[in-house]
Amino acid sequence: MRLGATDYAVFEVATAAKGDRILVRVYSQSGGTGSTRYLSVETTKPKK
Repeated sequence: MRLGATDYAVFEVATAAKGDRILVRVYSQSGGTGSTRYLSVETTKPKK
């Protein structure tokens, strides 16, 4: 999997997190209107 700069930043924060989840704020702009979204990211590794 190839990660972009933003994806890599989220990956670094998630791997350094101490808890089970982190809250990521995502800002995007389209047509002059900006919006903010929040994503809950699980930081635990999937069980195999």
